[in-house]
Amino acid sequence: MNRETNSVQKSNLNEDQGSNIPVRRFFARWLDSLVYSTIWLFFLTVVMKINVLSIRRWMAIGVLSISKWMTIIDIVVGIVFVLLIEPVLLSAFGTTIGKWILGIRITDLNGRRLSYAKARSRVVIMLWRGNGFYIPIYNVVRLWKSFSDCRDGKTLGWEYDSVIHLKDQRKWRIGVYIGACITMLGVIVFGISITGMPKHRGDITVAQFCENYNQLSDYYEMYTGYLDEKGQWITSDNNSGIVEERRTITGGVIIYMMEVNAPEFVFSENDGIMTKLEMSIDSSEEATSVCQSRFILAILSFVKAQQQYSLFSFRLNHIIGQIEREPFQNFEFTEYGVIIRGEKQDNSFHFSIEKQSY
Repeated sequence: MNRETNSVQKSNLNEDQGSNIPVRRFFARWLDSLVYSTIWLFFLTVVMKINVLSIRRWMAIGVLSISKWMTIIDIVVGIVFVLLIEPVLLSAFGTTIGKWILGIRITDLNGRRLSYAKARSRVVIMLWRGNGFYIPIYNVVRLWKSFSDCRDGKTLGWEYDSVIHLKDQRKWRIGVYIGACITMLGVIVFGISITGMPKHRGDITVAQFCENYNQLSDYYEMYTGYLDEKGQWITSDNNSGIVEERRTITGGVIIYMMEVNAPEFVFSENDGIMTKLEMSIDSSEEATSVCQSRFILAILSFVKAQQQYSLFSFRLNHIIGQIEREPFQNFEFTEYGVIIRGEKQDNSFHFSIEKQSY
């Protein structure tokens, strides 16, 4: 085979091979990467209970240690997933998910499926020559070089022992491709949503609310203190103010300091079931971001516990956003059977969440 001729064959001679083969192959690779990323993110959220949005937020604002480690971890995991999954798919089916949807099939020079050894060799060379082992910047350089070579009809470095067959270019494949992308994004949203749900739901007790509060405090990394089963703030025995030291997944240590005489939650119950929570703060001295976070965690812990709340209920996000923008202004919302109120009084601010009576 001519080493300067692209090894693309058509299963139907009436089809137009055209110049869009590199575009089609790029999007097939992109979908494969999206599938691997979805598996990884689903593992982080559902299995490890990690708030990936919080991690990405710290990366976005340039926290070096988190950015560095998460970038390295993502690169290594991406490489491992490709090495584990892709040779199996190519040797067993002659294609990957992205290639299959876009009508691309890989065989050896004799038209047979690749052996596992050849498939693995192909993938290793592709990772280096085509993707630059996902190394930032170099990855983009290698992608562009591969795209250009493919467009110019050159055989790529990992394809001398294989042939690419293009089954067809029917337009319905574009719809299936878009549907697959939406499905992957839906799986990611589902994983994030289910992990952000509180442990206890339905008619909950004060103790169960406190478990929800502590759980979501960890998940959202909003360190406002922990509640005991009676709803009181847990304080240190030595009056140092240090409540807890914890080690993060990136190796850092977080030390939370509980303020002296922190405002307490006041609970109301009916037959052991929590019906209302209140907190009053001095608007001039205690109206801090910590109190704002306590309001938000209380809302999440109680409202998300209601049976009316579903995984894909997004109205609560609007309420949280408004409270974040104006935390100590008057507000009142009724969502999912819960009344959420904030009221400025003479020299204080009163916050409450109450189960709606029908």
